[in-house]
Amino acid sequence: MPDLAAPFARACLALDLMRIDPSLGGLRIVARAGPVRDRLAQRLVSADQRPIRLHPSMDDEALFGGLDVAATLAAGAPVMRAGRLAAQGLFLLPMAERIPPALAARLGAALEGGPERMIVAFDESAEDEDGPPAALSDRLGFCVDLSDVGLADAVAPPPGDLAAARLRLRHILTPPDLPQSLAELCAAFGVAGARAPLFALRAARASAAMNDRQITDADIETAAALTLAHRATRSPEPSAPEEEAPEEPRPELESEPRT
Repeated sequence: MPDLAAPFARACLALDLMRIDPSLGGLRIVARAGPVRDRLAQRLVSADQRPIRLHPSMDDEALFGGLDVAATLAAGAPVMRAGRLAAQGLFLLPMAERIPPALAARLGAALEGGPERMIVAFDESAEDEDGPPAALSDRLGFCVDLSDVGLADAVAPPPGDLAAARLRLRHILTPPDLPQSLAELCAAFGVAGARAPLFALRAARASAAMNDRQITDADIETAAALTLAHRATRSPEPSAPEEEAPEEPRPELESEPRT
């Protein structure tokens, strides 16, 4: 089982799981620029394809494309230029806390449906500042805080065979009672919204595929730690202790007759 207590290992695991199942949306990393974040970025670059960089001030033309004026004048006919979101794969968004709500909504919508897209959003906000708008952060399955991680603790576990895991994902069976159990878990911890239990279910399936098995309790625990813990708003109320049945009075024994 992965070391879920180590934030850097959790971030690496989240990256692996979303590459197995891109419908997990992406990962929000709470950390300022520095060597720890650079080490995580190295893991991204060394993966199957180089990530595409976004910027919080990009306009619609840069994202979705538009008329290429220079090419149009040269060709004598309209030539359209593709935007960044014409591609699929992994996108990096630095300074995600600065993204305007309208752009956050467009990026969030781009994650749902269509080509496979995943976003790693670097949240550099201070404790008293707001992070990325909910229109984006709610659509990212994972969130890991690396703000207190030192370089010595930024140890990345070796990635598994993610391509093989993606092929195995289609054969992972969902236990019939698991969706209801995850919904009840979300309710107990005050996790709002319909996406959270879906993210937990997808993460459990991806974890099982990565470990070449059907879903186990370990996969469910991993999924809950990665997708639900940062969304929790309360601790579950302790169950009331069961009342013990009153003891029945014992019959008094008659004293033996003296001889």
